[in-house]
Amino acid sequence: MRKIGWIGAGIMGQPMVIHLLNKGYEVHVYARHPERVEQAKNVGAILEESIVSLTSNVDVICTMVGFPSDVKEVYDVIFSCIDAGKTCIDFTTSSPKLAKELYTKGKELGVHVLDAPVTGGDTGAKNGILTVLVGADKEDFETNKEIFEAFGTQIEYCGKASCGQHVKMANQIMIANTLQGICEAMSYLNCKDVDESFVYCFLRNGAAGSKQLEFQGKKMLENDYAPGFYVKHFVKDLKIAVQEANFPLYGVNRVIKEYVDLMDRGMSDLGTQCLIEYFRKPQIKAVIFDMDGLMFNTEKMFKDEFKEKAKELGVSCPDSFPEPLIGCDSRKVAEFEMMYPGVTRVMEEIQEERVDYFFTYFKEPGSANMVGLQNLIAYIEENKIPYAVASSSHPQAIKKFLSHAGFVLSPNVIVSSKEGYKSKPAPDVFLAAAKRLGMEPENCLVLEDSKHGIMAAANAKMHSIFIQDQIAPDDEMKEYIQESCTDLNGVIDYLKRCK
Repeated sequence: MRKIGWIGAGIMGQPMVIHLLNKGYEVHVYARHPERVEQAKNVGAILEESIVSLTSNVDVICTMVGFPSDVKEVYDVIFSCIDAGKTCIDFTTSSPKLAKELYTKGKELGVHVLDAPVTGGDTGAKNGILTVLVGADKEDFETNKEIFEAFGTQIEYCGKASCGQHVKMANQIMIANTLQGICEAMSYLNCKDVDESFVYCFLRNGAAGSKQLEFQGKKMLENDYAPGFYVKHFVKDLKIAVQEANFPLYGVNRVIKEYVDLMDRGMSDLGTQCLIEYFRKPQIKAVIFDMDGLMFNTEKMFKDEFKEKAKELGVSCPDSFPEPLIGCDSRKVAEFEMMYPGVTRVMEEIQEERVDYFFTYFKEPGSANMVGLQNLIAYIEENKIPYAVASSSHPQAIKKFLSHAGFVLSPNVIVSSKEGYKSKPAPDVFLAAAKRLGMEPENCLVLEDSKHGIMAAANAKMHSIFIQDQIAPDDEMKEYIQESCTDLNGVIDYLKRCK
């Protein structure tokens, strides 16, 4: 029998190694953390100190690592030392594009390369009933079929190199949308005061039944989030699917957003069934406003006005100055004032224009956005929801605006610039606001208009809603957004859902 090398003996990899050992194969294992493969070692696996030594001692090199970047890193080493005629099988769910690249490189070296992602989770791996999806030359598939049969019961030839990965992407797309449907169904019953467990108890054997409901539904109800498949790896798979698709995967994109929120809450290493946590109603007891950027972050618009006002007042200033400057970072303003005396006076002169600009942006006090803010204020006060305004840069201007906007109560204003955050919200600003309100962070909802604020809210373990301003969020920013509204009326709907 051919000697097999294995790199990546994790939750699913180690049971697969054990099945190979039980079939009589000599298996060599390389693991970054040898203590984690004790079970395989006890059954007879031979531990190798490096990828190079493993590659030289076996005929077939099997890999099952985390991310495409890990696959590339491992194969860079393998291809640097492998002999022609050997075989490489990548069981990682990875990029189809990378699978093609590895196949092409293997051809150049005289090495047989197969992509063979599996599906079935840790349960399928332990029970030896995985589905193996193979992309490769047909003769290579036939040659290695016995290896696949050691831990799989459904062995499928999907086509040329990368086809195994494409079929696995289809699998992940279906799982994502199925999990979403299960969570939405449970949440629907909850909202109707019906026991959410009925989704699992009464529906799993009907037309809506699925393996995901059978295996994950029960875990959701028991709050059992032990990983059969890590959230972080599932998100990786779904992002690959989105990149590879020729059309928008609306359902998948939604699920990615939900899982990213859970990852921000520290759930990266939990099982995919923890998606239900996204649908469990947050207990919102207080609201923290931090939209000063939306209200007053108008440096770019006011540069020309700043220069004109400086000229009018006889204050010299350079053609360019550091951002943010106008009404933002007090430390930078102080430094700039030392270099160009009179800058503070210029800023005071145009402050009224900044407030006026905000109303111009909202068209007029009776516009939809202004009415939305007034409706939100009224809802918060009618329902006696405590609120605060957290700001690191514009407290006085915000007070003036709130007066214009119709705040009946005088909110707490949190000012935090002592650490020099350069007007970027920091978690301690929100934590200070929560403390002032006598609330736990997890019971606070932050209304934000910036990426930094969304990140800060996540770090403070708070819920957040992104209020869009003139600039739409970029892709990086979207990863941190839990909820998004184009106007403030959407916040009221969110608060109603949390009651």
